[in-house]
Amino acid sequence: MSRNEGAVIAWVSVSGPWWFLLLLLGCLAQVAEAEVLVSCDSSGWKTLWQDDFNGNELNPDVWKYELYDAWQYGFGKWGNKEVQFYTKSNVKVEDGVLKLIAEYEPDSDRLFRLCWDECYQRCVADGKVEGTDGFRGCMDGCGNTGNRCNNVRSVGISSGRVYTASERFEPTVEYPVLRVEAEIRVPSGLGLWGAFWMLPWSEYLGEVAPGEGIYGPWPASGEIDVMETTNDMDFVNGSIHFGGPLEDGLHQMIISSTPLDPPATEYHVFGVEWHFGLIRWYVDGVYYGHATSQYGPQHVSDRQWFTTADWGSEHKPFDQPFYPLLNFAVGGYYPEQAAGRPISVEELQETLKTPKVMEVNYIKVCGFEI
Repeated sequence: MSRNEGAVIAWVSVSGPWWFLLLLLGCLAQVAEAEVLVSCDSSGWKTLWQDDFNGNELNPDVWKYELYDAWQYGFGKWGNKEVQFYTKSNVKVEDGVLKLIAEYEPDSDRLFRLCWDECYQRCVADGKVEGTDGFRGCMDGCGNTGNRCNNVRSVGISSGRVYTASERFEPTVEYPVLRVEAEIRVPSGLGLWGAFWMLPWSEYLGEVAPGEGIYGPWPASGEIDVMETTNDMDFVNGSIHFGGPLEDGLHQMIISSTPLDPPATEYHVFGVEWHFGLIRWYVDGVYYGHATSQYGPQHVSDRQWFTTADWGSEHKPFDQPFYPLLNFAVGGYYPEQAAGRPISVEELQETLKTPKVMEVNYIKVCGFEI
């Protein structure tokens, strides 16, 4: 695939005076033609939001912790065969860096207690009264189904995941191109999986399963993976997920990949540019892949997204606000696919005999001004 695919094809579907449309198209063409865009600090870009992680904790008005193992959403292991149990204490801010810490805690009573505490909170929220048969049945179903909490203790692997509850973004008429980027490094290790990504925002965020948006549950409402890297961290993938309900077998994915030299164990700037109908992936300012809607620019038949929803704009599902996430997973389909074989829990525990830390120096969102 060519690393420079030329100017954007005129397709914009916004109303306005002729001079506005010409100016908008000129800006889009300028962005698309660039072989290298250094960062949000490049000419023409305006910073809309950023976090440099100064201080000693996350800003609670912006960031929220995603916790546990996804059983609270009705499915386990985050739908990806991951083994980590997310906790607040595995997230730290130190020396201007966000740190997501993956570690192995043998026979972890701490994780066992956190698992049962999640069950308690869920049963109380469901209206169950402590001491009743209904409460006991709820706790048993939550903690013992599939031997859940005992497995959390015996696996003993914890890590960190955070998301921006108050910050969400999409291209607008004022800023028709967004750039979302972060400077990240991820330690190597069999089964480790670092990710920087975006999901559709919902007014029920934190109550519904991640990824559920206006077009339905994941992946119908879309997912933008700014970067994913695993194992030796010597390559990066950027991808989108889309289509229809997972249970109907309608999950679709477009993925781009490029090698990293040096690997992601050293800092790199990972980013996407998001236009109306076009998403482009970058590492250290260099373009390496794209995807489009059916009506977007740079139309390529095998790199189109869609959703089965029968309403919305021509660029659905990537025509709505998305919010950023950062997480450090352990185990799962992605590391196993990269390794070409299954990875056992014992191997993951060996990887984490010494804690591993994914570090984020900054995250920034900027818009191309017109």
